[in-house]
Amino acid sequence: MNNYLFIIDLPSSTMNVYHNEHGIYYMERIPPNEMAVPHRIGGPAVIHRDGTEEYYERGVKHRANGPAVVYTDGRPAEYWVNGRRTR
Repeated sequence: MNNYLFIIDLPSSTMNVYHNEHGIYYMERIPPNEMAVPHRIGGPAVIHRDGTEEYYERGVKHRANGPAVVYTDGRPAEYWVNGRRTR
């Protein structure tokens, strides 16, 4: 069994959605080296099995309108903008 659920072909890039025993990962190949990085606009790029959500844009933790890491075990959320923790 391969680990991806489906592939969305976009005009400028390809987004892969992977699922394994650890969670669901939205990955996109980013130029110039086409390295796959976590990336999703409008939703979490990583959803862990325990429900923890992580928001990434182009491989860095980022969420302008809320926490970029939301834990389900009671730990406080983490706020990140452009890869820098803000609180």
